Amino acid sequence: MEKLVDFLKKDKIKVSKEGFSLIEVLVAIVILLILVVAFTQLLSLNFSTIFNEGRKSKAIAIAMEKTDKLTAIIWSAENPSESLEQLDECVACEDLLNDNSRLKEWVFCYKQYTGSNPKVVDDKNITGYDIIVVVFCKDGNCHVKLESFIEDAEKND
Repeated sequence: MEKLVDFLKKDKIKVSKEGFSLIEVLVAIVILLILVVAFTQLLSLNFSTIFNEGRKSKAIAIAMEKTDKLTAIIWSAENPSESLEQLDECVACEDLLNDNSRLKEWVFCYKQYTGSNPKVVDDKNITGYDIIVVVFCKDGNCHVKLESFIEDAEKND
C-alpha cells in the first residue's frame, strides 16, 4: 500500500489516509435512501397497475363468455326476447351502471331489431339484437362494457 502512496505522491495526486468524514457518509446515506424510496414507489405503482389490469382482463373474459351465452340463447330459443327477459341479469339499458346493478357480477340489456324495425347496415336490412354486457370487477372499482350485435340467424340467411 505504501508503494502505491509513494507512486501517487510522485504524480502529485493527494491521498488521504484518514478516510471519509461523517458528513460525507451521511450525505451518501441520504442519497441512497432517496433512491430506495423512489424505486419502492415505482414498484408499488407497477404492482397495483398489474393487479388492476388483471381484474379488467378477468372481467373482459367474463363479458365475452356471457355474450356467447346470450348468443346461444338468441339462436336456439323459440322466442329469444322472452328468454332474455327471464334472465335475472337483464336490466333496462339506462340502468346498466346504477348502484343496484353493481350488486350483481354482470348485467345486460338488449334492443331487438325486427322485420318491421330492422337495423340498416350497408343499405341492407338486418334483424337481430344489440346486446350490451357489463361486468363489474369484484372490488367494485371498475367495470367492462362489451357491446355486440347478434344477428337473428334464421331471418338473415
